[in-house]
Amino acid sequence: LQSHLKKSSLQTVLLKLRQKGLSPETLQTLKEERSDSDQELETILHLLRTRYRSKELRDFKQKQKVTASLMRKGFRFDLIKQALSVVLDP
Repeated sequence: LQSHLKKSSLQTVLLKLRQKGLSPETLQTLKEERSDSDQELETILHLLRTRYRSKELRDFKQKQKVTASLMRKGFRFDLIKQALSVVLDP
């Protein structure tokens, strides 16, 4: 679970686990243990500094592509926007 949370949002990971047959009670327990906006923000920041470090985030189109990619991974837009502002305006 921890390794998947470094690449995807909690919602995406829980959806994959549900598809694999985990019980709703187990998923709810995991969600309660792991649901933390600060943790997801840290994950987005980590991805921006590693996977997307070669992207020119000040360019509007590049920023849109990175935002869309992160949203496809299941991250919330408000957290993505917050992380981008941290990275662009240190």
